[in-house]
Amino acid sequence: MAKKCTVLDERFVEPCKLLAEAAEYGNPRGKQKGVYAWDLHIGRERSRTFFGVKSGEYVERGIAFNFCPFCGEKIDAPTYARKIEHSPANANAKGE
Repeated sequence: MAKKCTVLDERFVEPCKLLAEAAEYGNPRGKQKGVYAWDLHIGRERSRTFFGVKSGEYVERGIAFNFCPFCGEKIDAPTYARKIEHSPANANAKGE
């Protein structure tokens, strides 16, 4: 584990040692409280990872961290939608 968090490809957070140890991985359901690591997917492809907390009035939806609460590094990134390339082959397949 690194001493500080890093963001790879502007989308994937690699946590520092303390954040990695504190976070639970997976998709928390309902009103579970704690620090979590979430993976967003577009189809079957992972599009982004981020960390956040579920607690208090935000226990249902949670709040994403902009900065790591342990090392202070910026760990937010914009959500990207995968661009579908428009080519003649794609146009013919769609009947355009």
